[in-house]
Amino acid sequence: WALKPADDDAAAGLIARFWNLSDTPQDYSISLAGGIAKAAHATHIETDLAAIPVESGQVTSRAAAHQIQTLRVVPAGNAGRR
Repeated sequence: WALKPADDDAAAGLIARFWNLSDTPQDYSISLAGGIAKAAHATHIETDLAAIPVESGQVTSRAAAHQIQTLRVVPAGNAGRR
């Protein structure tokens, strides 16, 4: 739904926001060219809540019906910067 640089600075990764418009929970995955080094669920003001496992450079999550989720993803090339 949206992808932008983190407000902290570019080294803090990217902020991805997803909106499940469905009436049922939906699984989704995120991948980036070059892979993802680490990821976390975050608040709407970009405060990290909980780490999300990264498998094969990809992140998967589940959104409840009508839920908006915010995730921080750090591209593989930026892993040491945050």
